[in-house]
Amino acid sequence: MPQRKQAPPKPVGETESEDSESEDEYETGEEEELQHESGEFTPEIEWPGTVISIGKKFSGKTNLLLDMVDPADFDNVYVFTKSKHTGNLDTLVEDKRAIFTQCSERLLNDILERAEKSYLDSKKGKKRKKPEETLLVWDDFQGMFNMNTSKAMTVLAASGRNFGISMWVSSQDRVGIATMIRRNAEYWFLGNNTVKVINDLADEMAMANMGKKRMKEILSKISRDKDHEFLFLDDRNQADTVYKAPQVM
Repeated sequence: MPQRKQAPPKPVGETESEDSESEDEYETGEEEELQHESGEFTPEIEWPGTVISIGKKFSGKTNLLLDMVDPADFDNVYVFTKSKHTGNLDTLVEDKRAIFTQCSERLLNDILERAEKSYLDSKKGKKRKKPEETLLVWDDFQGMFNMNTSKAMTVLAASGRNFGISMWVSSQDRVGIATMIRRNAEYWFLGNNTVKVINDLADEMAMANMGKKRMKEILSKISRDKDHEFLFLDDRNQADTVYKAPQVM
């Protein structure tokens, strides 16, 4: 397996802490070890796939989503959000009826059945040679649907990509994201967060060439700076970098 390319955060000006936690609680490392050249590489997502972004409110998750996702790459885009103020998420869909503030097992099964039919039709040479590409965006969804008890979500997480289904899941912490989705995600964006969430993420996601201490140092630097940066982890290509999306909102 190729070694993960490692790029620690770039130095940026620090801002005064806005959180109840003091900056001293964040992990720190040798300054020279935490430097990196800006633009080491720009994250690229190979669809179909599953992307998870985790960061507290105002960490830049929605701006990151709009930067990384081009709706033109998909035949169908569905947005699931508990918020009635969808804002710039509207730009991802052609019809606002594709934005859902409620979710059900039946709805997810309908999406699965459509994708499977498109896939089978393409194999038989019916209608189109290429199956439809579908994106499900989960944003601010906690409380609207229990992912962990959904059989349809288990299928989506484990084999949805086989039928051209991609998912982008945004959350403030990892707890609200179904275990099956976390296990099958190929891409992660980890942004500004609390010390507790940083520790939890490092405990779960530490790798052979990026141990817990290293990951905590990088995420702590991002959280101290509050400059809308994200640690990008690409499990498909065994690469990582710190990325700041251009302002698109």
